[in-house]
Amino acid sequence: MTPELLAFDFASYDATYNAAALRAVSDWTRGLICAREGHLAIPPWIFLYGLTGTGKTRLLAAAFNALMSNGCYPLYTLVPSLLDYVRQGLDVPRGGEYAARFRAVQRAPILILDDLGAEARTAWGEETLFKLLDHRYREALPTAVASNPLPKDLEPRIASRLQDRVFSTALLMAGPDYRLSGGRKAAR
Repeated sequence: MTPELLAFDFASYDATYNAAALRAVSDWTRGLICAREGHLAIPPWIFLYGLTGTGKTRLLAAAFNALMSNGCYPLYTLVPSLLDYVRQGLDVPRGGEYAARFRAVQRAPILILDDLGAEARTAWGEETLFKLLDHRYREALPTAVASNPLPKDLEPRIASRLQDRVFSTALLMAGPDYRLSGGRKAAR
């Protein structure tokens, strides 16, 4: 997490275009904090998708920060960086490093994946992401995902799980690209 991401919170999010997303991610976060008491009353997944600069990363960072400040310890990563990290486990001389790295991400109590779809599309990458998300889906492990590509442009099995109406809250993020509009402090 960069210092900029560590500064994001729900209170400073400009919800002009994405009030429903702010509400949903905030509710998801509160639900996970309450789940430590033994009940999860919300869908365990949240999926944000839409054009660049509409606030997806900022909402995921705000969720990460709120969870951390309440004693929950999510794993936050960019999908391309995650795949690099797992793949580099194949190059470690001692056996089992690849499996250990993959298992650690697969079983993280809360996983926040940013920039799904920014990774190079390879058969290995798609298979790895499918195995990761399928495991988390089957185990109902809390997972938040942000993607610039629309669901129709993602691997179909992954897109289906991300949009499961019972299991996941999927939201299209709207609005102008804050980077191009000069709204650096606006929704990101």
